[in-house]
Amino acid sequence: MVWNIFFDLHGPLVDVRKIIQNYEAYLITLLSPIGLSRRKIINLHRKALDRWLDKVNKISIDPKCEVDPNYFLTEMERIDREWELFILANIPKSKKIQVEAQIRTTNLEYNALAQGKVPVLFPEVHITLMELSQVSSLDLNIASSASSHHIRGVITLHNLEGFFKNLIGYDIVKAPKKGLSGIYYKKIIELTQATPLKTIFIGDSREEAEHSKKLGFKFVMVSREGKTFSDLKSNEYFDYVKKLDDIPVLVREWMEVEQNF
Repeated sequence: MVWNIFFDLHGPLVDVRKIIQNYEAYLITLLSPIGLSRRKIINLHRKALDRWLDKVNKISIDPKCEVDPNYFLTEMERIDREWELFILANIPKSKKIQVEAQIRTTNLEYNALAQGKVPVLFPEVHITLMELSQVSSLDLNIASSASSHHIRGVITLHNLEGFFKNLIGYDIVKAPKKGLSGIYYKKIIELTQATPLKTIFIGDSREEAEHSKKLGFKFVMVSREGKTFSDLKSNEYFDYVKKLDDIPVLVREWMEVEQNF
């Protein structure tokens, strides 16, 4: 039977700081020709990002967003549009039509990464994916709180198309990943027809660990700074790693144990 690994994108695979650098560089390319200074563009982006994150975090724990997919997607569309309008409000009126389509989040989230100049993967990620892709009966997937446009941008930037079977963003699951009920994790199982007891989730947060445990997943906490949670102790199906290149050994061990039962 096929096993599945689901990778969280931000933290385990990519460096968020590098993501931000590529977004800023993309906006500089778009907005500098219409008269905005580099400093203003960077400040504008950081303010817009802070506002966006604050709103997304609030709706992520709204119970209605977990039980009503249409409501959740409508809220995300509203927040994205507010981000766009915040940027446009700082652009001269005569220039807005020139850039409006390019800063639409559905376009920008892909293009800012796909055309990025700064590599966003952590150094050991590519070789780890190569090693895992050679394990028979193992499918690799990404399950992120980001949009599928954002995920595809990373995939394009680093030519990772052949590694992953499913690229799952919030718009595919239609549920917030940080929701309290864990419906996001139930839905990724439904979408992929994965078997929970043969599923490994690679994450870097408490909620990922807790929801994985409830559903019977194996879990790997990527803790690049060596931080551990005192109440989340490692066991035979839960471990901490500092870098992804420690994961293939764990995966093979877990698969062998299950095979011997």
